[in-house]
Amino acid sequence: MKSSFGSLSQTAKKILVIFKNDLSVILPGELVWPQEEQLGDYVRTGRDSTEVVSYVNITSVRPEDGGLYECEASNDVGKATHSARVNVFGPPFVRSMSNLSVVAGETLRLQCPVGGHPIETIKWEKDGVRLPLNHRQKVFQNGTLLVRNVEKMSDSGPYKCSASNADGITAENTLHIKVIVKPLIEPFTFPKSLQTGQRFSVLCTITEGDPPIRIQWIKDSLQSFLASAHDGVRSVVVTPFSTTLVFESLAPEHRGNYTCVASNAAGTMSHTAPMNMLGLLGTADFRTSIKTFQGLRNQHVENSMTCVKGWGKKGGGEKRVGWGGFGLHYVIKQIVRTWNSQLSEA
Repeated sequence: MKSSFGSLSQTAKKILVIFKNDLSVILPGELVWPQEEQLGDYVRTGRDSTEVVSYVNITSVRPEDGGLYECEASNDVGKATHSARVNVFGPPFVRSMSNLSVVAGETLRLQCPVGGHPIETIKWEKDGVRLPLNHRQKVFQNGTLLVRNVEKMSDSGPYKCSASNADGITAENTLHIKVIVKPLIEPFTFPKSLQTGQRFSVLCTITEGDPPIRIQWIKDSLQSFLASAHDGVRSVVVTPFSTTLVFESLAPEHRGNYTCVASNAAGTMSHTAPMNMLGLLGTADFRTSIKTFQGLRNQHVENSMTCVKGWGKKGGGEKRVGWGGFGLHYVIKQIVRTWNSQLSEA
């Protein structure tokens, strides 16, 4: 922003007031005057220039036209803003304010949209009691109300802003604040004793959060795993705040990281837990175990990998192969027992 407009005091009468703002932006972009919630008129200062001049025009100025005006210039790269107050002599006036929703734990900032000049006092009330009420609330002289770490029980409700002048003339207006709460998931885990062929279910419960709440399961970052070829797995809605993931018969392909995701208007939360099963030996696990037995016929073991891929059972086991040579079946037996022992201790 190259140059900007300054504060202005103006007597209310039938005149034309023009606010001018000189900006340096990269077009295409957009110039907005949030006070009037409208696009500003703007022109380039030259054919190849990136400088833009924006105007917002007000005719027949009234006291309610006074207030804080802001120009915002934005494009795909970013945005720049500048604001200044315009005072129009006359009785106090408080413009209407839109109701707001704020997420619990965040900071609420309200600006009282006051017109008229001069203004003696600006105050905020909630439920008929003047603010601030506690250390989380602060009211500034310019009419800004700040509420930190918003709470649903104490901070929801109607807020009234009033402005008065020295003659005792008062204007006021009200808005309603709705505090919404993000979902909170009760942590869940998978037992370490799971085995193939067992039935199992895990429950995801949302202990906090405003409805409606959407709950979904994700496996290994795959959102659509329930709709794919994972037979024997289904999601069952227990209540509007809980969902169960049911496994009809555990299989090796069910291993992985399972995430419960809960979302509502306030935001999204998730919890992830890993599922492992005893007695499962995959290719990656087998290679890792092989490294612990370096020097014991490594070449033969590597060649035998396809013979034992995915094979194993709780408590150890052995599988003889015809080409392993001396001690090969012993090596495989020790690998499987070691791996199962590690799973039992995990």
